[in-house]
Amino acid sequence: MAFMARRALVEREHGAAKFDEVVRAIAKTEAIFRSPVLATTKIPMGSFMRFNQALIDTLYNGDQKANFALGEQSADYALNGPYKHFVTNRSIDAFVGSAPSMYKNYFDEGEAKAERRGRDVNLELFDIPAAYRCLYIEYGIMGYFRRGLEMVSGGMTKMTAKKGFSKGDDAVLYVFELTNV
Repeated sequence: MAFMARRALVEREHGAAKFDEVVRAIAKTEAIFRSPVLATTKIPMGSFMRFNQALIDTLYNGDQKANFALGEQSADYALNGPYKHFVTNRSIDAFVGSAPSMYKNYFDEGEAKAERRGRDVNLELFDIPAAYRCLYIEYGIMGYFRRGLEMVSGGMTKMTAKKGFSKGDDAVLYVFELTNV
């Protein structure tokens, strides 16, 4: 799904030709992109990370903070599509409780844990092999989760990084403060 969300965002902002250009370039080194990628295609974590980095380098001048926006776009795509029941039901607890399984739907390495304590939601990423500890994983997932919380709760969410790959840590912990509950 993340690939499809990237496609939708890039095609809307930069055009289909630009997206296809990035895919053709990454296909030279990543065989998974030499065939059509479907919503059900399992892309290995390393291959997707390199694809995502190619997008960041080509379209966002290497600005790693763009990963937050890419994560938010993935949430819009997923929560208006296959996971729309979270938005329809407006169950913050169900969305938070789904974090471990949703993480596993996207990534084949590492773990996620989330818990809600009143207005605060903690999301932790851990056991991610060193080779995959990158800003895409941190920023993309946290952007996804923040946007998901906003869509499910119907309000804004303040996000604070407590630990992260961006800080040199071997795990990621963000706290999200729900402003309308």
